[in-house]
Amino acid sequence: MNSKKEYLYKFVSTNEFTYKNLILSQLHFNQPDLMNDQLEGIVKIKNIDFKPSTKAIEKFIINKKLDQYFWNLDPRKLKSNFFKFYMRYWYENELTKYRITCFSKTATESLMWAHYANKHTGLCLVYDKHILMESLADVHSGFRLNEIRYGIKPELTLWEKNGEIGYDSNIPILSAKDLNWKYEREVRIYLDFNGKEEYRPHDSTYFIPCSALKGIIYGYNISLADRDAIGMILRNEPLYNVFEVDVEIDLETGKILC
Repeated sequence: MNSKKEYLYKFVSTNEFTYKNLILSQLHFNQPDLMNDQLEGIVKIKNIDFKPSTKAIEKFIINKKLDQYFWNLDPRKLKSNFFKFYMRYWYENELTKYRITCFSKTATESLMWAHYANKHTGLCLVYDKHILMESLADVHSGFRLNEIRYGIKPELTLWEKNGEIGYDSNIPILSAKDLNWKYEREVRIYLDFNGKEEYRPHDSTYFIPCSALKGIIYGYNISLADRDAIGMILRNEPLYNVFEVDVEIDLETGKILC
């Protein structure tokens, strides 16, 4: 593979969705609550003693339509314990404005092949980072790319300004995970709807140029039938320039080579 290019690696199983995404040249994005880390989006609130005004809480409830999710909301009672209420709101509402798809900075991590490519029977799709981001920017202005940081949490500071309640974060939300996930070396592309009232499907699929896909790495245990099926897709325009690589395993060290 060309080490001079900036590649993003996406591990997938060989199933109907993978075939469809390859044939149609598309990328799938999920809501954060569908990710495999159930602590996705966990944050730390710096000023847990934050006490906004009653009017700001009333406006907060109305603007966020929280009265549709919670019963008997009393702004006066919430004022003294706003932190707990806000955290409940955070997980149930705030993160729904994002859609996420995940990549790795490496194609040679055995655990990635085991967990995300169905025990080495799947694929690793190789994308050109710059072509991918440029094409997504043409679709929606809210696409962002972040390398995941491990062993930290975003730290939020709650504030009230002109009757509005909001927050500042020291690092982007959804850009950090527990240290146990460090092996993933994750790079994440997310779509931020920026709070706009627009249609937000539970998951989203976006078309990307075929030129964004640069290569396919076949898992060590991929079946001949799956390998032939993928190969047939790549024989047709406009994917015929996509390179193909077979994974090899160093039986002495257990390292993956490709």
